[in-house]
Amino acid sequence: MNSLFVILILFPFLAFAQRPSLNFEHFGTREGLSQINVNCIIQDSRGFMWIGSRNGLNRYDGYKFITYRYDSKDEHSLSNNMVTDLAEDTEGNIWVATQNGLNCYQRKTGIFIRYLHDVHNHGSLASSIINRVAFDKAGKLWIATQVAGLDCYDLKSKKFIHHQHSNTLSGTINDDNVRTVYTDSQGRLWVGTSMGGLNLYNPEKNSFTAFPFKDPTTHTIKGNNVVSIIENNDHELWVGTQEDGLYLLNEREGSFKHFKHEENTENSISSNTIYSMRKD
Repeated sequence: MNSLFVILILFPFLAFAQRPSLNFEHFGTREGLSQINVNCIIQDSRGFMWIGSRNGLNRYDGYKFITYRYDSKDEHSLSNNMVTDLAEDTEGNIWVATQNGLNCYQRKTGIFIRYLHDVHNHGSLASSIINRVAFDKAGKLWIATQVAGLDCYDLKSKKFIHHQHSNTLSGTINDDNVRTVYTDSQGRLWVGTSMGGLNLYNPEKNSFTAFPFKDPTTHTIKGNNVVSIIENNDHELWVGTQEDGLYLLNEREGSFKHFKHEENTENSISSNTIYSMRKD
């Protein structure tokens, strides 16, 4: 099993037998960052760092920052300054999720194209409040909204397809508050929801399968608020939750391992809320 970096509410202080000599360079508003509360970071195919903050989008080239913000007088500016996630498409365009709309930064023109929810247009974005975005192996963009389920945007047809929960239809997504979306090494799409736990999308049947975490002792369902997902080298899924720790899913065996913070255990996980994870 490979190592895993976990970003938590409380960042642990790691002690090493022999401390390596590490030098950190700090970037804040004095250095040109638009805001110190950073929500997301990606490095694009050209080497630029894109940093989404609570007050604008930043691009860093290794020397200086360029900041992009909402401008009420410019329809080609960012639609909102609260940036929640970032993704790059095969053309090098940067897709920007915000708390008020989806944006595509066009590399060739340097402008933003906005995608907003329109109550009069069912074919528009299902909700402008977006938590996460991810591309699948076909190049389609999946958009996790906070109140209206999961959207899929086809960049070729320029159409949105909505996936929402139904109490009467089987195979729908478990909850319309979608916290995260993740594409694994096999190209499968995993979805984390606020109250419905982990879901796997089946493109052939256009349906979702739930993977509930059942407590082996009480047999109750736990870990329903899934906020982060990542795959390890053994093709197992690490699933981070809000306030219920970390789960490891072995899909082949249909089993879970549960890791929680224990007050009196020195080597337990340092918090039960896991916002983000990356492999080393």
